[in-house]
Amino acid sequence: MVHALVIAVFIMFAVAVFQRYALHIYQIRSTLPHQNSLSLYGIMCVCILLGVLFNEKTTSGQSIMLFIAFLCAVLLVYFSLSRAGLVLMFFGVAVTTALTFILNGFAVKRGVLLTIFLIGASIMLLMAAGRIRERFTTASDASGQTRINLAKAAARMANDYTLGVGLNNFSVYSSSKYDYAREQYEEGISYEEKSDENGPIVETIYLLVAAECGWITLGVLLLWFGSYWWWSLSLNIAFKHQPCFGIMAGICGGLSANYIQSTLEWVLKQYSNFYLLMLVFAVIAVLRQHQRDKKLT
Repeated sequence: MVHALVIAVFIMFAVAVFQRYALHIYQIRSTLPHQNSLSLYGIMCVCILLGVLFNEKTTSGQSIMLFIAFLCAVLLVYFSLSRAGLVLMFFGVAVTTALTFILNGFAVKRGVLLTIFLIGASIMLLMAAGRIRERFTTASDASGQTRINLAKAAARMANDYTLGVGLNNFSVYSSSKYDYAREQYEEGISYEEKSDENGPIVETIYLLVAAECGWITLGVLLLWFGSYWWWSLSLNIAFKHQPCFGIMAGICGGLSANYIQSTLEWVLKQYSNFYLLMLVFAVIAVLRQHQRDKKLT
């Protein structure tokens, strides 16, 4: 699985470099549908590769391959210029690093790698500071206001309908024909004068699920997502000083960052990102069963 992840990162990085330097695209999306999708995908790859580098026994050749793949994954997140992605990548790395040093202890290899990463991160931030600052300062105020307006609309729908407005119906109820997204439309213009057939969709899947399926269904979704995060954390404790600890440390760090990002952006609406999430859930389930079979505590 790790080798497959490395190959995927190399392919995505090659496409991203072509888009950036040959096509001169400002925000890169590589092989994925959107730049925010790339940032979420890249963050999970960054954390898993870092966890493996820190904790798993590898040959020198494997370590070099993992290190290069890690750098490529970091650059993929940077190329996306996703504001949430850039911040949460460092958060996911911090969680993975903390789990490693708290549970698996200090080692010379980890100390050297951490020093290299810190120096590299500082250099990257200095080189990219101008572009990152531009991305944060030139963001449209209208975009942020639209998110707030649609979040209010989603809450109104969920409050009015116990089981939600129905799958794929959010855009119908957020149109000008209904009153739910009233802040989104200009004052002084009656809804009858508007010709919008369908309105916009709320950014995060959590409020979308609440609006289309009800608050109870959202609770079930959060329980499902939260269970896997809790299991990933508990597996870190069970697998400390054991093979696969690095994978679990990376998954826990990646999930922590991905869950926060998914509350801010529409990343989990993209099929590719949800496929990655299901792959991660499958790894957690397999290792949890392995923990039970081996009676690890």
